[in-house]
Amino acid sequence: DDVVANAERFHTMRRKRTFFQYSLELAGQEEMAGQDFILGFGHGFQSLTGWRGNIPSGLASTNPEGSASEQESLTWNNELCMPTPEFSSDHAVILARAYQ
Repeated sequence: DDVVANAERFHTMRRKRTFFQYSLELAGQEEMAGQDFILGFGHGFQSLTGWRGNIPSGLASTNPEGSASEQESLTWNNELCMPTPEFSSDHAVILARAYQ
């Protein structure tokens, strides 16, 4: 099962359309998609880990030594429609750590 291809399991954008947008036929519909990625290349990387963020208070409290799943448990709410008053983007913050 390809996790990234399944929007229910992996998404970086989740928003609900409103009546203030030009496409009224889309109002009230929710969209989820994996649209934001970090690409890296080159020599010397032993590993690259990443996690998503949409909880500002969690972004400030991450542990540099923690695992990606530990980090994401602090920074990501899978049920949250974005934007919110606390998080003003409809796309997640994507964070990564590269090891040489």
